[in-house]
Amino acid sequence: MPGAAIVVLRYFFAVLLCNMHFDSGCLGILDSRQGLGILMKHLMTVAFGLLVLLSLLAGVAKLFQAPQEVAFFSAAGLGLVPLMFNGIIQVVGSLLSILPKTRLPGLGLVVAGFMMSVLVIAMTGNMPFAAFSMLPVLFGAVVIFLERRKQMAQ
Repeated sequence: MPGAAIVVLRYFFAVLLCNMHFDSGCLGILDSRQGLGILMKHLMTVAFGLLVLLSLLAGVAKLFQAPQEVAFFSAAGLGLVPLMFNGIIQVVGSLLSILPKTRLPGLGLVVAGFMMSVLVIAMTGNMPFAAFSMLPVLFGAVVIFLERRKQMAQ
């Protein structure tokens, strides 16, 4: 992961320099269009990886019945069955997202799992945390949109 961060930072600064100096050679670093495309590719790869990892870890926490997860579902008036169902959806979604052929359905499950978690948090009355927890849902929707657009272009 540190190697990916270095690559992303390198391209970020290259694009920044390209946009600041407006010359076609971009100081010999990258053409600005090429640099922006490469930057977006690396950012999307990192973002996709973080989204899948977050879903996998959240699902595993639910499947192992972490006390915080059990408390959230109990406070919402839900038992262990919805907790386990949500955990299975998140784990299966994250595993399906890894394979290119099942990436879109997997991402759909990832987003559905996060949305279920948001609804459970909202049922407890903690609206600020529910609003904050919408970030992975929105981010997942963006990743789905970009992945679908990429697949349609091929």
